[in-house]
Amino acid sequence: MALHLNLVQFHMNKISNLSILDSKKKAVEEIATDIEKHIEGFFLEAVYNKDTLNLQKILRIYSIINQERAVENYFRETVVKPFMRKLIKQENISKYGLPKVYSDVLDFISSSCSTILHVTQGIKRDIEIVPGYDFLVNAVWPELMLCLEYISPVYIYAPGDPQRFHKNYTASLNFLEQFEHHCGVQKSVTRLREHSLYKDFLKKWNLDVYYQIRFQEIAGKLESSLFEALESPDETSSDFMLSATSALSLCLHLCWSENIFLMHLSASFCKLSLQLISRYIKWAHSIVKNGSLSEINAATLITDVDALIQKIKVFPTETISHKLCSTSLNDYLETGFNEAVKLLEEIPPQVAKLTVQILINKCSQHLKLITDIPRLYRKTNREVPSKPSSYVTQVFNPLTEFISKTKSMLSDKWRFYCLEEAVEGIMKECIAVIHDVLTSIKKMEDSLKILKRARDKPILGGPQSTGKVITDDDKIRRQLAIDVYCMEEFVCVNYLFMFVMYCICNLILNVHFFSQVENLGLQVEDVKSFKELKELVTSAERIPVN
Repeated sequence: MALHLNLVQFHMNKISNLSILDSKKKAVEEIATDIEKHIEGFFLEAVYNKDTLNLQKILRIYSIINQERAVENYFRETVVKPFMRKLIKQENISKYGLPKVYSDVLDFISSSCSTILHVTQGIKRDIEIVPGYDFLVNAVWPELMLCLEYISPVYIYAPGDPQRFHKNYTASLNFLEQFEHHCGVQKSVTRLREHSLYKDFLKKWNLDVYYQIRFQEIAGKLESSLFEALESPDETSSDFMLSATSALSLCLHLCWSENIFLMHLSASFCKLSLQLISRYIKWAHSIVKNGSLSEINAATLITDVDALIQKIKVFPTETISHKLCSTSLNDYLETGFNEAVKLLEEIPPQVAKLTVQILINKCSQHLKLITDIPRLYRKTNREVPSKPSSYVTQVFNPLTEFISKTKSMLSDKWRFYCLEEAVEGIMKECIAVIHDVLTSIKKMEDSLKILKRARDKPILGGPQSTGKVITDDDKIRRQLAIDVYCMEEFVCVNYLFMFVMYCICNLILNVHFFSQVENLGLQVEDVKSFKELKELVTSAERIPVN
C-alpha cells in the first residue's frame, strides 16, 4: 500500500497542472493518514520489544510515504514526552541535582532509544540502516529543552549562585558531550549544534555574571588580606609567613580550581591571575615606600617573596597549562608570568635596603653616648682606659637581635647583606661622631697651646704631654680607639675611617673584638682590610701596654 501510494504521489506531481488533482490530493492524504495510524501501534510495539527487523520495515514505510518527521514526532509524544515530564521536575532537580537528572536522561537514551538509534544511525555494520531519521535531534532534544523551560532559572542557570552555576554548567557541558556521542555520526552532531534550541540553551548561561561574582570573591579575598598583610596567615599549613602572600597563593589556586575554573573563561582567569600578582607587587612597593615595616616584618616579606618567586615560576606549567586548549593563550600566560617574576625579583633588594636603614637608625641611637666620653675623662683623674665603653655592646644589640630572630627564616644571602650594609652604615655614623669629638679635642688643644705661649707658663693637667705623662686627652683618644677597634668587626675600612684612625694617637688590641665577631656569626677573615688595620693599629701604638 505504501509503495502504491508513493507511485500515485509521483504521477500526481508529474501532472500537477490538472484541476482534478485538487480533489484527489485530499483522498491521497487521507490514505497516507490511515496507513500512518495503522502502523503506529506496530511501531511502538517494535520499539518496546526492541524488534529490529519490524522496526526497519516500519521506518521504511514512513520513508516511502514521506512521513519521517511524523514518526519522529510520534516517538516524541508517546515515548520521550512521558519520560521527560516525569523526570524533569523542579522538585527532582532540587532534591537530586541537575547532574543526576542528566544522568537519567542518558540512561533513557541508552535503554529506550537504543534500538531505534541502532537502525537509523549506521554506527554498526551488522544491520541495514534506514536513512533519513534523527530521533535524538528531532524528538529527544526538543522535548528535553521544552521540559527544562518549565523549571525556574534559579534551579538550573543560577545566575546569583556561583557554586550552583558552576556545578550545573559543568554538568550541562558534560551532558552535551555525552549527548553528541550518542548522536553517532558527525552530520547528526552538526544538526544538533545548529539547532535553535541548542544555541538558546547555551545563551542562557550567563558567564559574564558568573565571572564578575568570582572576580569580586577572589580579588576581595586578596584585598581584605592586605589590611592584615603583616600578620601570620590563618592557615597553619601555609607555605608563607605573611597573610598577604598566603592569600595571593590561595587566590591564584582558586582561579584554577576544579570548583571555580571554566574552560570558556580561560582568558578571563588568565588575566585575573596576573592582576592578582600585580596587586601584590603594588602593595609590597607601597609598604616599602611608606616605611611602615619593622625589621622583622621586612625579613619575613623578603622570605615570602623569594618563596613566592619559586612557586610563580612553575605555576603555569604545573597548574594551568594542561587546562588551556589555546596555544596563544599559553604563550600569553607564560609571557605574563615571566614578567611578573621579574617585577617580584625587584622587591627583596628594596626591602633589604629598608631593613638596613631601620637597623642603622636603631643602632645609631646609642652612638650619641660617644659625645659624653670627654666629660668622663677631663679633669676626673681616671685611670687609662682598658675596656670598651658600655655603649659599644648596646650599639649592636638591635643587629644581634635581628640576626638571631631571622636566622631560621632569612636566607644567608640576605642575612649577611643586611649585616654588612647595616654595619657599614653604623660605622659611618660612628665615624662622623668620633670625628667631631676628635676635632673638638684638637681645637681645645690648639687653644690651650696659644694660651700657654701667651702666658709662657706650663699648664698643669693640660693637653700637652711631656715625656711619659699621659694627659686627659690621651685617655679620651685611648677610649675612642678601644671603642672603635671593638666595632671594627662590623665595618669595611674606608678612607674616612682611616683618617679617624690616624687621628687617634693610641690604640690597643682588645679581645672584645673577637667576642663581637662570634656573636654575629661573622668570621674575622670576612672583614675587609682587617690585616691592614691591625698593622695600622700596631704602628700607631704610643702608650705602653702594661
